[in-house]
Amino acid sequence: MEDQQKLNPSDVAEFIQAGSLGFRLDWEAYFKEFCHRNGDNPVMINVNDNPRFLFRTGWMYGNKYEGPEYPPIDDPKKVQSLLHLYWRIRMRTLVEIRDQLSETVSSLEALQKGRSLPLQVKEIMWDDIQHKPVTRGGDIHMDRLQDRLTNLDRLIAECNHHLGATGTDPNTNTDE
Repeated sequence: MEDQQKLNPSDVAEFIQAGSLGFRLDWEAYFKEFCHRNGDNPVMINVNDNPRFLFRTGWMYGNKYEGPEYPPIDDPKKVQSLLHLYWRIRMRTLVEIRDQLSETVSSLEALQKGRSLPLQVKEIMWDDIQHKPVTRGGDIHMDRLQDRLTNLDRLIAECNHHLGATGTDPNTNTDE
């Protein structure tokens, strides 16, 4: 009897919720797998005042983990228009993130100038063993921030490439 593990009350409650099957559907995991299979990085659009995630594959997904899902439209012109919208929104989001990060990097570089030691930071990270956020202190890693800027520039170039492939000028600023 001593080698049996004691069940946590939350484990028992979850098992009872699962019913006689002994499992429950994990809609969050389903959504994450859907994202992965459709190129990740969806953008949010509104269709008849209903928010939906739009993917680079043309698939759409409701704004809740359980969906619903919407397959790509059969009309090639509408699909092209949706994909253009996807890449335009994605590019605008990435440019915004890149510009904010670039401004932050410039500010940090200005703060670092004339100092004999690297600036010190506290990072908040998720500890998989303790299952909670933890803080860690140390030197600032400007090279990591520069790498992130480089990656954002690469992703923005990918958006420009796809926008050019839709037959429109990627620099055209049209509203959704």
